[in-house]
Amino acid sequence: MTAATEEPVIIETLILVAIWDSPSIFQGCFHLATASQEKQSLVFFRCECALGEAAILDDDFSEEYYQFTQLYRDKQQLDLAYWRQEKPDSLYILKYALHLSLKQMLRHNNWNLKYTDEIALSRIEQSIKTILHAESFLKAAEHLGFAVAIPFIAHENDSQQAIDALLTL
Repeated sequence: MTAATEEPVIIETLILVAIWDSPSIFQGCFHLATASQEKQSLVFFRCECALGEAAILDDDFSEEYYQFTQLYRDKQQLDLAYWRQEKPDSLYILKYALHLSLKQMLRHNNWNLKYTDEIALSRIEQSIKTILHAESFLKAAEHLGFAVAIPFIAHENDSQQAIDALLTL
């Protein structure tokens, strides 16, 4: 494969819910944007993971342990069967970004447990709406959950096509 020439993409992962059980369940969103902010995409997710905290920290990444059960763009649920069949590299990128974010969350341990009722949930919803229109997604989102930004540079055309598919959702 030849090298891709597109600009770098920043993948910001916000983890809103982390349930450490068997399987572990994570909910949050990915904000993908080119460095110039010309292309952006926001994808909400629910993911089940067969790994516990220690395994996430100690083991190398393997996508087989991560299973997206829901992906949303705006209010539209994405067809996971289509993405698994036609765009597996795009899902791989999101799984890897989630894995790296979980590792950072566990290493830094600067997150805290939050319990919520309907009033608090309504406030979180309003905060998310504000964040969606903010220039700096990561800074605006930090108080809601654990947020990590990961630079992604496609070195091959397949990687570039995978990230382009996510940016054009």
